[in-house]
Amino acid sequence: MTNGTSQDGIKQIYQTKPGGDEWYIGDDLTNDKRVEIKGHYKKPSQNGGFHNGAAGSGSPPTFRVVVSQKNGYNENKTQDLAENRDQAAQTGYLQDDNDWTNYEMTGYFKVKHTGKSDQLTMYGRGGKHSDDNTRVQCQGSAYKARIAFDGKPDLAKEYYHHNGDGYQYSGSGRDFPDGPVHENIGSIMNKWIGMKTCVYNLPNKDVKIEIWVDESMSNDGKTTQNTWDKIFDITDSGSMGKKDFPVQHCGAPSPSQIISWGGPQVTYRIDEISDMDFQKLSVREISP
Repeated sequence: MTNGTSQDGIKQIYQTKPGGDEWYIGDDLTNDKRVEIKGHYKKPSQNGGFHNGAAGSGSPPTFRVVVSQKNGYNENKTQDLAENRDQAAQTGYLQDDNDWTNYEMTGYFKVKHTGKSDQLTMYGRGGKHSDDNTRVQCQGSAYKARIAFDGKPDLAKEYYHHNGDGYQYSGSGRDFPDGPVHENIGSIMNKWIGMKTCVYNLPNKDVKIEIWVDESMSNDGKTTQNTWDKIFDITDSGSMGKKDFPVQHCGAPSPSQIISWGGPQVTYRIDEISDMDFQKLSVREISP
């Protein structure tokens, strides 16, 4: 771990990998060639100094910011290994060795209006997630770290992407138990919440997923004490429930395969929102 700060002044939980990829939000996401936006977006100059998002069409209505690795996203290259999960685990990536594998995602969010309750979600370890294209279902692997609008964190492990069928969830009475750290922080509505998701491989090939929060951002969104607390910690050691689809169609060696490979895209996803300010988004390759 490190006490360093990133170029946007936000504390790093883990140090940046030497020579590793880094992405930071600019003044206008529509001009960023590495970014795909889904939903409605306003840049800071149109919204009093902050980026703003609202869910677009779909079921559920969604807002997403998708960040590709530095070489961009190549669907055909990603598809080849997405359909051969055993080989993907050996190579360590889906597209190429610049994929987001060990990463720290950061963002500050102020959810002001929603259609109904949902979550702040950050996820990676896959490619395109689309219900419109059955061909890319196998690309839809992910560890989805989430904080519900009521403050409860959890993990959704997505084995494949098809109308919500490919998920297993953490929590009491669900598909697999929460990890040793799972703290409810209370409602996150109408206040600034900093969220970090750290995902990295352990030496034994297991995968660690962590959620950190900073609740010290001032109400005007201009200053923070950078007080980051870990509220969720879980390890995938191959026992997070089972899904048969990857074995049958995506070349996985077992129905509970660990998602140990990197993916060319990481995503910020917030559904059901009609008004949300956000700032200081970043993604860094890390050396935990």
